[in-house]
Amino acid sequence: MKLVRYESQGGGMKPPLFLKAGDIVSLGIDGLGEQCQHVVQR
Repeated sequence: MKLVRYESQGGGMKPPLFLKAGDIVSLGIDGLGEQCQHVVQR
């Protein structure tokens, strides 16, 4: 399993871009299904 640091994601973009409340993250694998995660504010 690869551990990814927070800074190596959106923080490395210029300008930095991160997930925000209201965004939807979707992941699908053929033959297995799909999942969607809704980003909410804590």
